[in-house]
Amino acid sequence: MNLRYWSLRAVALLNIALFLVVLAGLTHLSERHFARVDFTSHHTFTLSGGTRDLISSLQDVLHVKVYLSNDLPPEMAQSEQEIRDLFDEFAYIGGRKIALQYVDPGKDAQLKADLNQMGIIELRAQVRQKERLEYKNIFLSAAFFYRNRKEIIPNLFQEGSLELASARSIKKLVSDRTPRIAYWASNGTYDLEKDCPQLYKALIATFNITRVDVEKGEPIPDRTDLLLVISPKEKSKLSDRALYEIDQYLMSGGRAAFFLERVRLNDERSELLGNDAGIEKLIESYGITVNKDMVCDYQSMGMLAYNYGGQTLMNRCPAIVAVTKAAFAANPSQITKGLEYLYLYWPSSITVDSAKMEGHRVEKLAVSTRESTVVTTGFTLDPGQLSKPSGERKERLMGVLVAGTFDSYFKDKPAPPPPPVPSPTPGDPGSTPSGAADRPQANRTDEAYIVVVSDAFFLTDTGFRLMSGAEANLLFVQNLIEYLGLGRDLIDIRMKNAPVAKVDEIRLNNYSGMLWFFCVAFIPLWLLLTIVGVKFVSYSRKNRYERQVGR
Repeated sequence: MNLRYWSLRAVALLNIALFLVVLAGLTHLSERHFARVDFTSHHTFTLSGGTRDLISSLQDVLHVKVYLSNDLPPEMAQSEQEIRDLFDEFAYIGGRKIALQYVDPGKDAQLKADLNQMGIIELRAQVRQKERLEYKNIFLSAAFFYRNRKEIIPNLFQEGSLELASARSIKKLVSDRTPRIAYWASNGTYDLEKDCPQLYKALIATFNITRVDVEKGEPIPDRTDLLLVISPKEKSKLSDRALYEIDQYLMSGGRAAFFLERVRLNDERSELLGNDAGIEKLIESYGITVNKDMVCDYQSMGMLAYNYGGQTLMNRCPAIVAVTKAAFAANPSQITKGLEYLYLYWPSSITVDSAKMEGHRVEKLAVSTRESTVVTTGFTLDPGQLSKPSGERKERLMGVLVAGTFDSYFKDKPAPPPPPVPSPTPGDPGSTPSGAADRPQANRTDEAYIVVVSDAFFLTDTGFRLMSGAEANLLFVQNLIEYLGLGRDLIDIRMKNAPVAKVDEIRLNNYSGMLWFFCVAFIPLWLLLTIVGVKFVSYSRKNRYERQVGR
């Protein structure tokens, strides 16, 4: 009896020891090998391919220091865990290329002073203490160090996408220089900083942005990665010299995005007028024609708010075209990949010359449905006048990217003279600007990129506020500009955090009850039934054994 008792006890102790050894081994492996299962449709909690490519491009060790207070408020516990998970995955993917360190400045006054010089300061967090609110100083920042350069994320909590902010910082560090955008600041164009502050704020985090006023003798700067032209006005038509500057920039292999309005709101924003700024003939010479009409989509349209009798009314307006996910899927492009929708305001149709496009890469970025017509005269937003469609119904192209070889608009023509630069000296006629006038005239380019979108109002802050859900417009423009000026690395990361379409949100809400049952009820019930089943089997075996030995 004693022998059997001690044998069973030894076996039990051996099982416990083996269990502890296996548990310790699994713990050790989990610390050395990071892994996470992501069941979200957009892989929200998994580093994107663009981030992995950036990490693999590192030629030296990237030092990442995350300044994180240990006594964060309880309300920020989930955010803290997400921050740690993200940077831990960065370190795991990077291996020896990334040196990750978590630092709590605590009460180290010297370290705080050093961080303050770097641009990292303490943040004030709101903490609820019993029945009152208090403020507490915390650190929630990150710094990236690569060779002689550094990038700072001053507030990790406010970043919409921490992976995007981190990838943007790494992109800046590994690049030889910060890419440059030059935007047209004459001829009545929208001012990027004043009319489009949300877009400007989003772009300034990645690009150097330069204003260009060719009409005043300012040439397009050398090493410009992207030229933006946002809807010049008819009454401020581009001069031949301005057209020449754009043409020669493209002939040098440049990339340009033209947001052109052939139908534009007047200065008082009381009516729609036709618009011919003179740049249309330049674009047409490359094989892209922006027609002087207004697309009306009677199947996929947005809502227009207007005042009638002192009341604000909402009505569907076919002149506000909603480009849907189905249209993006039918015309795949890296720029529109992952987009759910795009709202364009009173856009015009675009015609592409197939003869000139032979051998070119053409991507349709915005296409209406087959229930679309065009209005060529009497442009209006009055739902009553637009309620009855007329004309041929078919798909209309409203945004296109073309890459390839182009002939110069000024081929076999003399270069227009540059405008004189005004001089403060009385009697001095001025001087000719250097740069563009000194370069030899090019008649053909090996490869250039041209994007034409027949709307510009959609990227202004007023356009963002006009439509519910128009934040997708900002995503589209960011993707377009970064694709032309930077590459595709950041686009995949941004689109993982794109706004969830309403239909997907409803679907997720419908599944929430099922998920609750699975996590809260099914798993505990399964464990209980498993334990009961094991006990029942053990009891049955015991009874069978006792019957066999005659007990």
